[in-house]
Amino acid sequence: MHIYEYLFTAIIIVTMILASSIVAETITSPQGRISETEQLKVTAQKIMNQILFDPGDPVDWGSNHNVAMQQLLTFGLGQHSETTRGAYVLDQDKILRLSNETNTDPTLRPIISGLLNLGNDYGVAIEFATPLIVDVTLSPGTCRYNIMVASQQNGLPVYGATIIARLYYVNSGQVAGSSQIVTLTDTTGNCIVDFGNLTAQSKSLVLAVDYSNTLVVKVVADKTAAILGGEIYSTTPLDVTRTACQAIVTNLDGTYAIQSVNSSIAPTPDGWYQLGTPEPATVATLAVANGDLVCASEDVSNATYSSISVNFQQLTNPVSYSIQRSVTINELTYVITLYVWRMSY
Repeated sequence: MHIYEYLFTAIIIVTMILASSIVAETITSPQGRISETEQLKVTAQKIMNQILFDPGDPVDWGSNHNVAMQQLLTFGLGQHSETTRGAYVLDQDKILRLSNETNTDPTLRPIISGLLNLGNDYGVAIEFATPLIVDVTLSPGTCRYNIMVASQQNGLPVYGATIIARLYYVNSGQVAGSSQIVTLTDTTGNCIVDFGNLTAQSKSLVLAVDYSNTLVVKVVADKTAAILGGEIYSTTPLDVTRTACQAIVTNLDGTYAIQSVNSSIAPTPDGWYQLGTPEPATVATLAVANGDLVCASEDVSNATYSSISVNFQQLTNPVSYSIQRSVTINELTYVITLYVWRMSY
């Protein structure tokens, strides 16, 4: 009889121990997840502050493509100015250098991870987006474009957005621009921009979308090139006997327009092409190469960076943290999103 009492007592003790372990794990597990999230939050805020406010060293590492990434002493995307600058103003050339394939250094990822003091503990990813989503579809064999505008926040169509469009092409060996077309989006967020019977082997569309004082610029080109600090890099040699054309979005008394400024171009010893008079507000620079149009866009809406190869759609998991800020780039508003996640535990 005593043996059964001992066995029954042992079973009760084991059950109590197991129950205590389960309860302890249930209590401490959420606390652990909260602690991990807070740690990621603090890390993300520190990294975001460095990206936004530090111009990097050298400060011209974006516009000066001769500065190798290995020469960077600090990393940041802030715009350098000798005078006081506005908060959250970023340098367009630095962002373009990160995202442009013709300027990508194979050692870029480990260098930036090291400058951000991430080590092997954290991974980061950066993406930029405009407040409005602008999708452009060209009807085959025509110069008829369907424009769709939606809100970046909820994806709903935008009704009544003003669309300013201008098409660039090659005419008699020179860059030419069509007449400007201005129209509005309908209740579905769509509109048609038709340049008629214009024919060109290669062309570039420059759009300015204005909605409630929010301006978004979109450039759609058949043949693209890279541009940094007023210098163009093209895999196809540019015709320096022809002038380049800079597309600029201007604002006169609240009305936007797409205007053009011509500039000479000259080759540089390192294979780039220097613009004679680069305009700071340029959204696209167009030049002739072998009779075709080449467009160097300064739009950063598709710019992304990640410390490892990653799918941005898969970064919203429990072991990652994201933070957003509204920033100004070349006088346009963008939203920067920073993702931070643990690489080791």
